[in-house]
Amino acid sequence: PVDQGCPYDCGSCESHEQRNHLPVVPVTSACDLDCPVCYTHNKNGDGDCGENNESVPESDCDDSLATGAAVYPGALELCFNGLDDDCNGNTDAQGTSADPRCVAYADFDRDGYCATGRDMNGDFDCADTGEQTSDADTAPMDGTISPGNHEACFDRKDNDQDNLTDQLDPECVNTKDDDDDGYCPMGRDLNGDGDCTDTGENFGVSDCDDGDATRGPQTPEVFVEGLEPGRCFDYLDNDCDGKIDLGDMDCVYLRDLDGDGICGNGVDDNGDGDCLDTDEQRYGVDCADDDPMRASSRREQCFDGVDNDCDGTTDGADGNCQCGRSSDCRNAGVCQLDVCVQNVCQVIADPNCADGGGSSGGGGGCAVSSDDPTADRAAAALAFVSWAAVWLGRRRRRATAARG
Repeated sequence: PVDQGCPYDCGSCESHEQRNHLPVVPVTSACDLDCPVCYTHNKNGDGDCGENNESVPESDCDDSLATGAAVYPGALELCFNGLDDDCNGNTDAQGTSADPRCVAYADFDRDGYCATGRDMNGDFDCADTGEQTSDADTAPMDGTISPGNHEACFDRKDNDQDNLTDQLDPECVNTKDDDDDGYCPMGRDLNGDGDCTDTGENFGVSDCDDGDATRGPQTPEVFVEGLEPGRCFDYLDNDCDGKIDLGDMDCVYLRDLDGDGICGNGVDDNGDGDCLDTDEQRYGVDCADDDPMRASSRREQCFDGVDNDCDGTTDGADGNCQCGRSSDCRNAGVCQLDVCVQNVCQVIADPNCADGGGSSGGGGGCAVSSDDPTADRAAAALAFVSWAAVWLGRRRRRATAARG
């Protein structure tokens, strides 16, 4: 039968399989999904997909007549056609998740070079016509190394791939500060004369890009709100220390070290362990990124002596811990009472305990002095009023002394 939602009838499904050089299998039910399911999951060749290991469909991600003939699960990924040929969710060398077969054409470290050549049109791959060149990246996962880099003279890397490292490279001279940022390829210009040749100026520092005044030892590798592209996720070694973005210790605060979804600055929306993605730099900081129970996303626990929600206030001083009545407070132990005084929870000794609350932490060590619950409540209320009067009197005296 023909399913009106399917571009093929059951006969043309077999033709579709033949075009894909797949074994022709009988169609056993409606045609809309039979072809993409059965040619993938008919593992034992019996003509259906009913066995236990064949029951989960692996759908054809492109079953159109225009491009779908060569696109199906298990097909060979072609790295130049803009199609996800093998239906694994990765297309060619695009983005940071290139197809495993195409990684040589991907510019993972965003330095403009791939293992197969040079990215000439800025699309972060080298799969386009003419981009498979001889000036390939020998370190495709390290943005400080490529044929287009300048030599950083103290990082022990051959940054420009000329087979000369650090001071052996002809770039490593201390004669001129071309970008006027106060640093030369070797050294620091202390007297502002545009070179680093004077006495004491041959510091062990290097301007790794003396054509860009925004990069050099004077530029901290830290996130700056509103700066585009932002440091710590711009794929550049801004401070010329040989480390980039999250690999730089200055950017560790943008990682979620304790797995609580909050970084030193930002919120890890997609759970990838950092806060570098779009709109993730928000909602303040994780004040303790070694403790998953403390973060700006947590609620304040009001009696543990810890700033759980990282807002700078702890326990009763935190607005989230204010009470409206004593029933809002739940921290009393044995022979203790919870009371709410001026919106702050306090714990006082229970006057109904024979020992005056002296066994508050012991659990079961004090006797109750009255069997009359009404009397107990009245005594508790009287004790609270007396205690509150004393407490308020002390506050007024302290306030008067402070004003005086």
